[in-house]
Amino acid sequence: MEAAHPLIGVFENARCRLFSVVQGGAEGQNRTGDTMIFSHHQGDVKKFQPPSKSPKNTVSTGLTACRRFQYTSSYRTDCGPYLDPIWRPPIGCRVRCRATGESEHVTPDRRLTDAVIRSLTPGERQADYWCVTPKGFGLRVSPGGRKTFIVRYRVAGRRRRVSLGAYPELTLADARRRARQVLGEVASGRDPAQVREDVRDAGTVGDLAQLYLTKHAQAKKRSWRQDRRIIENELLPLWRTRSPREIYRRDVRTLLEAIAERPAPIMANRVLALIRKMFNFAIARELVDFNPCAQLERPGRERQRDRVLTDEEIRTLWTKLEGEAAEMAAAFRLRLVTAQRGGEVFDMCWGDVDLVDRWWSIPGSDTKNELPHRVPLNDLAIEILTALRSRERNGMPASPYVLAGARGKRQRSEASARVGLADFRGHDLRRTAASRMASAGVPRLVIGRILNHVDSGVTAVYDRYSYDAEKQEALEIWCQQLKSILTQSLGTRS
Repeated sequence: MEAAHPLIGVFENARCRLFSVVQGGAEGQNRTGDTMIFSHHQGDVKKFQPPSKSPKNTVSTGLTACRRFQYTSSYRTDCGPYLDPIWRPPIGCRVRCRATGESEHVTPDRRLTDAVIRSLTPGERQADYWCVTPKGFGLRVSPGGRKTFIVRYRVAGRRRRVSLGAYPELTLADARRRARQVLGEVASGRDPAQVREDVRDAGTVGDLAQLYLTKHAQAKKRSWRQDRRIIENELLPLWRTRSPREIYRRDVRTLLEAIAERPAPIMANRVLALIRKMFNFAIARELVDFNPCAQLERPGRERQRDRVLTDEEIRTLWTKLEGEAAEMAAAFRLRLVTAQRGGEVFDMCWGDVDLVDRWWSIPGSDTKNELPHRVPLNDLAIEILTALRSRERNGMPASPYVLAGARGKRQRSEASARVGLADFRGHDLRRTAASRMASAGVPRLVIGRILNHVDSGVTAVYDRYSYDAEKQEALEIWCQQLKSILTQSLGTRS
């Protein structure tokens, strides 16, 4: 049974934590059951100085000694940001925290030398021996006799520890130098222990890819699924088990050349961009020292697409779509009528559509630039949406999505191939609408607002006008122009 101390109640009221000696020290300096008292705050040390007569079998210490003596991370973590012993337990004993049940071997601060290190013998339990300089540098001796240099520090209130290497493989001088480097990194705001954990997490390219997807792509990119697809199909089959530090420029070049020769030169460009981004992410986390994509040029030559549909192609498209499912036909027609991005059209929700006031409000979470966007609905758009709403009311399954039956990418690709237009892509509809509005005299600024392009000019910072009226007028002009094209004979060319 633990011996009671007459001043325990006083110190408990002073927000102190109690420790008990659970194993005696050398030469009978203490006995099992003696109580040690520690303070949460440095100010308590000044307020509660040791009494003139120290309790039996304890060693009283003054303020200077209290500040000089250090305990390990478990006690500093358990007891708050500051921990100073009001009575210091004798060297050689083990102390146990009553609150947590954890115990630790008490060792003095000393200046470590090779002679001191060689003289240290293992005990029944692991023991840490701390050096007076640099602060936090020490040696851990395991029960098996292994001696490892360590350094401890505090980051954001957390006690952290880093192993530097085993003695004598790592000399004392080199260990001190490494300890000062670690403490220098801490002083600059970094956490060396966290860096090492990240390095372990990124042990292979497969691990790095998972870390990149989790910490960066999924958090910051709406197109992260495309990154995942490229990683799974192009990178991991060849590099999954390799270390990121063993990927060199020649490895990247070989991979890109193989992709370009399939032939898929544009995909090779995308793979290069992803590898470069992933390794920049690794450099920022100090997982690698260099980017193997440095000074590599894109293997594929990309040209800006300028496909604009002619009048006859517009009529052919409109007619061919009559043979498609109602929602797929509506999707392609709405892309042409509203000039909006395909992904935004296919994700259109009934809750964002106002058929009475004739507005489609796209939330920022659904737009490419993450900015909310209001699209005026002209006569053709209202006609298409009203027909879809009527189908739903006539017994079709209800869905929050306007185009629930046309959201599959494979379905869209197959429908694009069936319209019978050469070199046709869905994005050509948006480009055609924008070009036709420009030819009708609509200002480029208004067209940019309809397309929801980000204006990077300085004036954009001050111009917060919505341009709703101008957008309505421009899309009505395009509606009338499109109606005129569709009512012409199929033999008429633009």
